[in-house]
Amino acid sequence: MSDNQLTKTISLTSDDDINLLKDMLKYIGIEFDTLDDLYDMPIPREVLLREDTIGYYNGHFKEKWKSLHYRTDKLTSLRNNNLTSQRYPAVNMLRQILRCHKLHMKPHVTSMGYDAKTGRKLYKRDYIIGRVYSFDDVPEEDAIADNDTSSISAS
Repeated sequence: MSDNQLTKTISLTSDDDINLLKDMLKYIGIEFDTLDDLYDMPIPREVLLREDTIGYYNGHFKEKWKSLHYRTDKLTSLRNNNLTSQRYPAVNMLRQILRCHKLHMKPHVTSMGYDAKTGRKLYKRDYIIGRVYSFDDVPEEDAIADNDTSSISAS
């Protein structure tokens, strides 16, 4: 293995990546300046399950993430059959892209009491964005193709 291969690191915080992530989150009503602003940010689950969000994410963002050299063999939300093979394609796309940026979408369930007519318990489901503490699980180098223009060499 050459020294260049040993010292190669992937920078996932290029301006194009951050701007595209900002556009994705802005569509669902979340705005931020830096990735640190996203920590402990709640994302309502029902927004990600809407048909317009799924269609917009699939039609508008999927090809843009691919053009930034994110690989479809590692990120299943960028595959052509994601609408038929995945139950929640918008949730999966946002979760996988955030994971590449070392962020985690943790599910958060809040009890909203009981339905008076049926007696069923009511829930509100959200996601909370947090840090990934185990970097071994982050597919950063596998998710981006080798010809990535945002690669840098560490000294």
